[in-house]
Amino acid sequence: MKKNLLKFFKTYFIVLFTSYFLFFLSFYILLNKNNLDSDIIIPNIALENQFKELKSIKDFKGKTLLVDFWFAGCTPCLNEMKYFPQLLKKYDSELAIMSISTDPKKHMNQILDSKNKPWHFLISDNINWTFYNDYTKEKLITPLNIHSYPTYLLFNKKGELLGSPSSGVFAIEKELGGIFGLDFTVEMNKKNLKKISILLIPFVLLLVLLIKLIIYLTKRIFKINTNANTV
Repeated sequence: MKKNLLKFFKTYFIVLFTSYFLFFLSFYILLNKNNLDSDIIIPNIALENQFKELKSIKDFKGKTLLVDFWFAGCTPCLNEMKYFPQLLKKYDSELAIMSISTDPKKHMNQILDSKNKPWHFLISDNINWTFYNDYTKEKLITPLNIHSYPTYLLFNKKGELLGSPSSGVFAIEKELGGIFGLDFTVEMNKKNLKKISILLIPFVLLLVLLIKLIIYLTKRIFKINTNANTV
């Protein structure tokens, strides 16, 4: 009976541990996933930003560059963009962000000027966070075959395309902060982490019970062996 019980606990523990491991692995792969082919050709097109400057992607060599394609009604775009001011503060002169909107230029400028909720966090006077418009989608969006939003392109300081990650925040932190610098990524996924923590409760309880059972069985076996040697 005790052997069967121990076998059950071991099997349950292994299955549960493997499930959590696969979950975290799939979560990491999802954040790391490239949404576009890595061999795409980047058009050398200059767009006008909020400072009335014409800038192309190639003008940002020397900094890690995140190109962010978005539009005003995009909730996932909003959820990531609200961390951009903190990222710029954290990585300062190492990082530049090009946010390219598919909204009409007038509408995009109104959002930048008013900064009404939910866009109150936008910073329009930072030279490292510039805003552009591709309403017709003919300049970059169509040539790059972009169909979903947000879409991110990440370039290293040499101007080389690193990929099109699912999360711009994760990609920046991984590139500039390394594995141990993912504080905003963790903050952004707090809800998911809370759910995981709740699921971990039975796992922890089971682990404690398993340890206690092993200690109990070890003591029993030791006691039986001691008595047998005494006889």
